[in-house]
Amino acid sequence: MALARCEKHGHPRGQRGNVYLQMPLLPVGYPNTGVVCGNARCEEPAQIWVVETEMRGYRAGERIFGFGRPHIGFVKVRVEDPR
Repeated sequence: MALARCEKHGHPRGQRGNVYLQMPLLPVGYPNTGVVCGNARCEEPAQIWVVETEMRGYRAGERIFGFGRPHIGFVKVRVEDPR
């Protein structure tokens, strides 16, 4: 599952078998974006960290990624095209 982390809190350690890739994706408008770091005490602009299955989707043209748990609440973010 994708995570939002700023540069300072970047490269999260995976849990439950998730391994986050070395290269984060950028939300549309980064660094002037509404996506902020998921660290509890941070409000800096976030990059989007993904696992391999999400990166495969990105390479196939997917640009919207979800955060959170569907039964609790789900937020989606659009990332930049790699141009």
